[in-house]
Amino acid sequence: MNFVKLIRCIYYVFLSYFFKFFFPNIVKSISNKKNNVLLLTPFRRDINFDKVIKNSGLGLLFLKTEFTQKMHGIFFLERGKYNFYDYVNKIKKQKMRVYLYGIFINNLMKYLINNYNVKIICNFAIHYKSEMFYDRYATKNRIKFITLHRECLFQTDAVKKFIFNKLKKVKYEGTKLIVHNETAKKIFSSSGFCKKKNIDVVGPLKVDHLKEKSLEYKKIDKSVLIYMFGNSVGISTKKSFGSEWSKKNDIGWNKMIDNLFSNIFENAKKFKKTKFIFKARYKSVEFINFYNQFLKKYNLKNTKLIFEDSDFTYRKKASIIISYGSTAIIESMIFDKSILVPFFNEVYEKKFKEYIPFKEIINTKISCNSVEQFNDKLRSNIMYNRKYCLSKKQNKYLIEKYL
Repeated sequence: MNFVKLIRCIYYVFLSYFFKFFFPNIVKSISNKKNNVLLLTPFRRDINFDKVIKNSGLGLLFLKTEFTQKMHGIFFLERGKYNFYDYVNKIKKQKMRVYLYGIFINNLMKYLINNYNVKIICNFAIHYKSEMFYDRYATKNRIKFITLHRECLFQTDAVKKFIFNKLKKVKYEGTKLIVHNETAKKIFSSSGFCKKKNIDVVGPLKVDHLKEKSLEYKKIDKSVLIYMFGNSVGISTKKSFGSEWSKKNDIGWNKMIDNLFSNIFENAKKFKKTKFIFKARYKSVEFINFYNQFLKKYNLKNTKLIFEDSDFTYRKKASIIISYGSTAIIESMIFDKSILVPFFNEVYEKKFKEYIPFKEIINTKISCNSVEQFNDKLRSNIMYNRKYCLSKKQNKYLIEKYL
């Protein structure tokens, strides 16, 4: 570390002894009580989380995300160049930075205890770089640190193997790690990332919310809901891990995506009275450009690109749902919806075998093992309201395994 950067870090460590004066307004109070729960990156929480905290009688506070990101950036640079697991190992070698940052975070914990009666800190994934070391210094100061890890969809052999190997290099130092399924618990414990006794399996809060919402709306629109996915979904390599889209044309579901969306737009052209709603996983240039290239070619009025469906309005109304490698497939089973899952093109290539998500679904009623089969099933649903669902037993198995 050069001299200027060292002085800057020391300066902020000095300021941390006077948090009240130099860092005002870093905590947002939702309901300040005798005992409070503090959330890190609160925008990532489940929409029902606040209700759970309220019912427990605890107060709810937010530590502002801008603050955690800015402070982490001051002590550690190059945050965007590495995935979390490689980043952690790189940071460990910067011992002076780690030492100074530890003092800063330790003083932050004391400030939160003394000024806000914080008893519990919660975050919502193990891999947010700006939250590194918060688990260590929270527990050191006798604050319970609970991680409600949201990303537990380990649906391919490649993902399981990749995550297992990465987790072996890091350790969880919090009080409790909460995951959604037994598969996630096994990976986190067997890798040595977290002790088995400190891991609890609790299904996501949104499942209860989904069940409630599935009963609210019985009217079905003539609409097709497509949960869009990138060309590298489920593919875990050193280059593509954590990326929805791959920049390498030979790595990904390129043929399948092109054929799938070409056929969806062809059907949208054929069935102009049916709405075709494209739900992007998040708002990004890649999703927007991918959709726009087809929109420009077909110039249709019955297609729409959306980025939010927080109240499941579109899912509740849709007559059929299309997706690949997404929890939307499993969640839609709760709504008793017709579902189509493409399994063609690269799926049959040997090099993609370990990357195929939800292999249990292949050769079931909802799978489409060719473009022709996809077209037949989609058109029979639109024209004749034919349903494509799994049995209750199959649904139950998949929901319990992945949600």
